[in-house]
Amino acid sequence: MNNDQYSATKHQHFPDANIKITKETNKYSNEKQRIINDNDDDDGDDNQDSGQLLSSNLQPKSNVCKSISCTTELLYVCPKEKMDDEMIITNHNKQQQQQSSNNHSGSKMIISNSSASLLKSKNHLHLYYHHQNNNNNNNKHGHHNMKKKHHTSTSSSSSNNPHLHQIWIENKNEREHWDKKIEFLLAVIGFAVDLGNVWRFPYICYRNGGGAFLIPYCIMLIFGGLPLFYLELALGQYYSSGCLTVWKHLCPIMKGLGYAICIIDIYMAMYYNTIIAWALYYFFISIGSLINMELPWQNCNNEWNTPMCRTMQHRRLVESSSSSSGNNNMTDPKTNLTLVSPAHEYFFNHVLHIDASSGIDSLGTIRPSLAICLMIVFLVVYFSLWKGVKSTGKAVWVTALFPYFVIFVLLIRGTTLDGAADGIRFYLSPKWEHLYSINVWIDAATQIFFSLGPGFGTLMALASYNKFHNNCYRDAIITSSINCLTSFVAGFVTFSILGYMAKKLNKDIENVATDGPGLVFIVYPEAIATMYGSVFFSIIYFLMLITLGLDSTFGGLEAMITGLCDNYPNLLRRHREIFVAILIVFIYFCALPTTTFGGNYLITLLDTHGTALSVLFVVFIETMAICWFYGTEKISQQINEMIGHKPNIFWRVCWMCVCPIFLGFIAFASLINKEPLKLGEYIYPEWSVNVGWIITSSSLSCIPLYAIYHIINKRKSVWRRIVTLFGMTKSTNETTTTTTTTVVAEMTNFPDDDDDDDDGDGDDEDDFNGHQQQKLDNNLGDSV
Repeated sequence: MNNDQYSATKHQHFPDANIKITKETNKYSNEKQRIINDNDDDDGDDNQDSGQLLSSNLQPKSNVCKSISCTTELLYVCPKEKMDDEMIITNHNKQQQQQSSNNHSGSKMIISNSSASLLKSKNHLHLYYHHQNNNNNNNKHGHHNMKKKHHTSTSSSSSNNPHLHQIWIENKNEREHWDKKIEFLLAVIGFAVDLGNVWRFPYICYRNGGGAFLIPYCIMLIFGGLPLFYLELALGQYYSSGCLTVWKHLCPIMKGLGYAICIIDIYMAMYYNTIIAWALYYFFISIGSLINMELPWQNCNNEWNTPMCRTMQHRRLVESSSSSSGNNNMTDPKTNLTLVSPAHEYFFNHVLHIDASSGIDSLGTIRPSLAICLMIVFLVVYFSLWKGVKSTGKAVWVTALFPYFVIFVLLIRGTTLDGAADGIRFYLSPKWEHLYSINVWIDAATQIFFSLGPGFGTLMALASYNKFHNNCYRDAIITSSINCLTSFVAGFVTFSILGYMAKKLNKDIENVATDGPGLVFIVYPEAIATMYGSVFFSIIYFLMLITLGLDSTFGGLEAMITGLCDNYPNLLRRHREIFVAILIVFIYFCALPTTTFGGNYLITLLDTHGTALSVLFVVFIETMAICWFYGTEKISQQINEMIGHKPNIFWRVCWMCVCPIFLGFIAFASLINKEPLKLGEYIYPEWSVNVGWIITSSSLSCIPLYAIYHIINKRKSVWRRIVTLFGMTKSTNETTTTTTTTVVAEMTNFPDDDDDDDDGDGDDEDDFNGHQQQKLDNNLGDSV
């Protein structure tokens, strides 16, 4: 066979089909054996020929046996000096294996190597060969995942040889790819650029020294955030795997990290989509305001308003006559009431109706309007995810690009407002003394970590749909830079608005500035309500919040869906639409309590204990497992195979040393500086904090529980278990050992070093019989 007819590099995929090509390298050690042998002597010549590829006494010259794996089928393609100029096609179906052990007649076919040719099409591989009828049994090759078509070719070559036949390999578990490279970039940018870029970064920046904060922020980006971002993209792309199955290649005992990530993603979806539902409710109200061109939070004449409600003009007069201008809470000297804005009461009293709840122990009933908005959000999410990256790739053209249009419009409008210059000056003015505070560096590290989003499994999942030779290094630089630049530009928009509000209220900017939902659902709407064309700006502003939120929830749920579909391909991947529907419905009903009167208390609890703390420890353990147990040298070699050059010493040092310190620093600081859980003036009761820690442990406990299960379930010696489960190999010839392990797993269609139920039948032990597994252990020796 002409080796130039197809590309055969390690872990490479055909561009349009998920049929993996694996090529053994020339670097072999004499003491290693590379034998796949079922101990059947089919031709009676005392030679164990079924499936034998290479033994230790055969040293390759240029290339060695290649394998083409197709779900449960394999084509062995060996050069002349290895298999007597023949290619063996062996059916490794489980039932066929059992029959072979009974009657010693394996289902195989011998094909002349010199007369075979391999062509590829969109979803199939076509192998043309000259059939040699040496054994009647050899002609039998039926299987549910392989279709063999015997026909006389219409070409001139076939007319000369009527025995030319075709094997048509249909890949029914094809892994899709992004239609366009830009769709992947938009998906990653959309996930990274979320609501936190709008409501958290500007506030964190001004609170920690203004322009001076950019120094620790950039340092943490370069030495901590970006290396983690790059690492997850590279691993997802190389293994074409999500957060679960990637661990059987890296460090099998740590697969519990994948399950922990899935649980964290569920918690995030439960409350994050509710925040999107709030924005959707505001969007619908803004659309309805086109009738009378007046937003409902512009005045205090509504049924949800209280005697404390005052418009901006009234509060400005009170502020001018009040001596407590430094206090953010404004008190009317005539009535002795603490005054609040119409936007404040609209959000808390009308949208959330939180005044009907006294705390987390009295959530109250579900708000029908929010429940309907939440349902619409989940419907949009479903139809954006149900077809995989084919549907997500189309959705991100809107959800990732539209926010930039709105930010640009608001930036132009905001900088023209009275007082905007004061706000921008306040935003950028450096306060160098803040750099001596450890809290500034903690905030910088925390912000860059949660902004880029490693640890949620999303980067790995999105990158797993890339082509093998995609330049993930360039992608990491581009997307992370755009994310940070977006945060910086959003600060100009935010502080131009805050400067305008401070001017209107005759207050200092620091007494207007806030972060979180208070900024995007109170301060921004009130400022917009005072502008000319307020309804238009309100519509596009809340539509921007919706699209920002949808991008992030796409990524979080896709991480979980990809991980589970990869882990259970026959059960879930083939029925992705049904699985995604069931998952979305399940999360929707779990999220309904967040739409109650006291739902905001539950959202704060889930945000703090469901994701913020858990994901820090998950990423810390993940980084240690990958960089210390698996090894940065292997990672560098794999990146070299994909993009043509190894990461330089900077990246390897960051992965090995800086990133663990970076993550440990954030996690330790989060525990040391942890304040009592509260929402506004409400302090959570002790029982609810205990529930929060149970929520945290529900995800983190997956890591040790799976490790214990995996160790107990392995039928190997203690040392073999440690070596295999932690992904450690001997220092000599590491690349060959890793490659061979992958080839063995593909050739035998066994579940590698993973004890999961790979075929989705509910019975993992039934996926391979113990006798065959024992022979693999004996033949491979220390190579696993």
